[in-house]
Order: sequence, then structure tokens, then C-alpha cells
Amino acid sequence: MKSILKVYILCFVTLISLPESQASECLNKILKLIDETGLEISARRLEALNSGFTVQPGGPVKLVDGAIAEGSSQYDGIQPAYLIDFQHPELKETIEKVQALNSSSLQDEDKIVEIRHIIRDQLIDNSEYDNPVYLELLRTSMVNDGFISLGDYLRFNCGVCREHGMLTHIALGIGGFDSHYRYMKIKWPDGRKEDHGFATVTINNIVYIVDSYNEVLTGRKLSDFTTKKGYNGGTGHLEMGFFPPGNGTKLTPLQYPYYYLPSPE
Repeated sequence: MKSILKVYILCFVTLISLPESQASECLNKILKLIDETGLEISARRLEALNSGFTVQPGGPVKLVDGAIAEGSSQYDGIQPAYLIDFQHPELKETIEKVQALNSSSLQDEDKIVEIRHIIRDQLIDNSEYDNPVYLELLRTSMVNDGFISLGDYLRFNCGVCREHGMLTHIALGIGGFDSHYRYMKIKWPDGRKEDHGFATVTINNIVYIVDSYNEVLTGRKLSDFTTKKGYNGGTGHLEMGFFPPGNGTKLTPLQYPYYYLPSPE
């Protein structure tokens, strides 16, 4: 009941602050979000409706400079929202490393491998959810309204699948590849289920997983994991594929988290 009341109050405050000419359009957007989320609307989403952002529920998504990605704290988790800032010193330095590869003679697949290593080598030493470096970074960010710059994970050399996935996706885009960030439900052969974030790259109209966090998935065709029965031997992979995943490994799209993408001017 409290969450429903909060939504109506937020809707009312948002609508009365708008000129009459904009209120009708905004109301329609709010009603659409209510229908999509079952009244789970955060103040940030309502603010985004009138602040130059396009709100996208779930992926695949292309994260651009100035975008915001929800973390898990909006869903009772521990990860704050992510600010995508290409001018963050450590992220800018990583972008420059990738740009240096653009003038090399590397073939596409070798270049993807190098980009993956650039991200993995910076994060993998502190890549567990209970890692003290990771937890301390999350704790200190909570004093900043629950936001954290994605580049801070590079600064402190820590990150789990979400941070690996977003940074790998951004790096692949800087490298000239058609890349997306995806957040999907994964079911393992032993029945375990978890949410997992990773990057993909499209080559010759085939979508491949490029996962700097999980070596089982990386290099495999995304379509091999989205069939009714999940992975079953696969239909081919990039040479960067490491260990074969177990049969039955399955990926399912999710309608969260929400992404706030700067609207075109």
C-alpha cells in the first residue's frame, strides 16, 4: 500500500509541475510505466520523463556517454546506479588504450581478444561479490544518492559481471564493433539460476558473447543459449572460446534493469 501511495504522490507532483501542454503527454508515459512495472516506479524514472532521457526497460542496450544504468539497489540488491562518464580519468585512459588498437594491424577477432583482456586484467583481482575492495566502493557510493561512476570500478580495480559487461561493451564500441550490453537470466545445467550481465558483438549478422567475467560463455553464439532447451553443443564459436559450457545452459531476456539514455537533441 505504501509503494502505491508513493507512486501516486510522485505522479501528482510531477504532473502539477508541468505546463498544461506537456502534462497530457507525461501522464501517458507515466501510465505506460505503471503498466510495465506494476507500480514499481522510482523517483528517478519519473524525473527522467521530463529531463531529456529516454527510458529503456531491459536490453540489449548501447550505453553512450551520459547514460545512466540502474544497479541492483533498486531491486533490494547492493549495487548502486551507474553513471556512464567517458571523461572519468580511468575510463578515459581505458578508452585511449582501445583507440590505440584501432591503428594496429590486428584482425577483428584478435582485436576483440585484446579488448577483453584490457577490461579483465583491470578488474579480475577483485571480482567477487564479497570482495572487501568491491564492498567498500559500493558502501562509500551510497552517500552520493546511490550513484557511482562506472570508471570508479577501474580506479579501484574491482567489479563483478555487471561492471565487466558494461565496460567490455563500451570498449568494444570504441574499438569500432557493433556491440550491446545485455542483462539476462541464466540457468545452469545443475538448475541454478542467476542474473548475468555481459557484452555481445555482432559479426556477419551473428551475435557472439564477449564476457570478460565468465570464460565459459565468451566467444559463443548468443543464439545457442536462447533455444527452448538451451545450449546443446553449439553451432560454432569464435576462436577465443575457452571452456565448453554444459548442455542445457540457457539465457532468457529480462525487462530490467532500466536504462536512461540521453535523448537526441
